[in-house]
Amino acid sequence: MKKTSNTLRSKVKYVVLAMTLFSTAQSWAFFDPYQVYRPQRFDLAVDTQFYKTTANFDSGGEKVDLPFENSFQIIDVNPQLRWAMFRDFGVRIGGNVGSAESVDPINTRNNSTFNRIDVGADYQLLNYETFQTIVDFEYSLPVEKFDTATDSSLSGNGATEIKPTLLMRMDLGSFYPYAYVGGNFRSEGLSTLLTYGLGGEFRFSELGLGAVVEGFSSVKDDQYTNSATRRDAITTRVNGGSKKFYSINPNSLAAEVFLNFAMTEWIKFKAYGGTDVTGSNTSQGFFVGAALNFTLDYGNGNNQDSIEEQREVRRSQRAKKVKTKSSNNGFQESTEDGVDQNYFKSVDPNNGDYVQPVEQQQQQQPAPSAGRPQNGTSSSVTGSDSGTQSDLDQLGYQIKLKKLKKKKKKNQ
Repeated sequence: MKKTSNTLRSKVKYVVLAMTLFSTAQSWAFFDPYQVYRPQRFDLAVDTQFYKTTANFDSGGEKVDLPFENSFQIIDVNPQLRWAMFRDFGVRIGGNVGSAESVDPINTRNNSTFNRIDVGADYQLLNYETFQTIVDFEYSLPVEKFDTATDSSLSGNGATEIKPTLLMRMDLGSFYPYAYVGGNFRSEGLSTLLTYGLGGEFRFSELGLGAVVEGFSSVKDDQYTNSATRRDAITTRVNGGSKKFYSINPNSLAAEVFLNFAMTEWIKFKAYGGTDVTGSNTSQGFFVGAALNFTLDYGNGNNQDSIEEQREVRRSQRAKKVKTKSSNNGFQESTEDGVDQNYFKSVDPNNGDYVQPVEQQQQQQPAPSAGRPQNGTSSSVTGSDSGTQSDLDQLGYQIKLKKLKKKKKKNQ
């Protein structure tokens, strides 16, 4: 009973690998740096995040409060469904509902809308015992285009986004670090971003504690770089001056801490919070959130199979390779002893060495002596070979079986 309890505890410890829902301070769709690659596994995740800001980082990186004590806040609800189609490949679909509110001395503007559809895929490129590399691709489509004449607070950029990402993660026992680098190609003339992050998590049985720093930098200028007031006028009017969305050439670095908890085999929970540390042409605020992950596993095994199971597979594969190499370099069967090795070969009815047309064989072989079958050819086939012989007879073939001839003892 004690052994079973320890085994379950060990497995639950690694279940936390599948539950880290990586939510950014930006309103992009999250991706999981600890994805589990198990065929026919489904993960339904729902992430909810609250963000609030009362200041911006200006073009020089200085923190500047919003005028007239203005404020901007948004609640994003981001559901996502992922399906692990194959051992090393998964696809997902999701969306985002944003509820934004801006406050200035004259108006309080509210705007709640389903603003984005996300589709993505991830492929495990390298898979070693302590190191994995994953290629991730995501496409985000805005539900409605951005209207420069809007009088509602902004809940997004209103732009199409293409986001390729290269993720590297490690398994160091109780510590699981990861890093990623990627890009965000945005439409509507917005700047192209370089995205990056570095994080890790310590795991203690069912709990996991971790932290991550992540950010983005503009690597291709906005089309209105030389006329920034065209975008600033809109954000000042409807977002209280906040540059959370629709800003020119933004740069940002945020820090986050999180807590993971495996509630059951099928349900995982995450709570997190963080703040914008530095940046330029973007907002400065804080965020808190929570996420739930529900898992359905239609593959072989149970829902506790995760990276630990994949580690065991890799260990087994390496052990087989070592064993095979050792066998090849060690004992080898000697076949140079003068004995005809054909006697030890298995009979293959489709092999021309053992099958001959009946008429051709009768012409080539002399008539057998009375009372004894011709040496090298059996006079009958019994057992399971009779069915094979019957099928071959219809085609004019018969199995040519070889057997050793016993020597007669001389009478003394």
